[in-house]
Amino acid sequence: MDNIPNITPFVEAAAVIIAAIFTAIVIPFLKLKQDKEKRRHILEWVKIAVTAAEQIFNDPGLGKDKKNFVFDFLDDNGIDLDDRQLSALIEAAVYDLTKNNNPFVVSIPNESEGVYDYETPEG
Repeated sequence: MDNIPNITPFVEAAAVIIAAIFTAIVIPFLKLKQDKEKRRHILEWVKIAVTAAEQIFNDPGLGKDKKNFVFDFLDDNGIDLDDRQLSALIEAAVYDLTKNNNPFVVSIPNESEGVYDYETPEG
């Protein structure tokens, strides 16, 4: 029994190396993927809010009402960004909407088959 080598230090060292690799590579990768998904989610909500505001407030001179509607809609749906960030996203979404009168494509996640794309009706 005395001839069996003690491998405990090697197992401990391997566990430390695996934990370091996990911390250095896997966790940042998962965080990056989560951040990308969060940005996509926010952008989809901004597009929906802007499209709705354009439909609801279609008279000239209601830009401030549209923007307030979008801010309130996003806040009600848990989008928590500062005013400057939201304003930039809103302006980009308005530009996309009005550029060549293109409707937005809204992606709705589906658990079994990935993502379905639905085009908003042209109006």
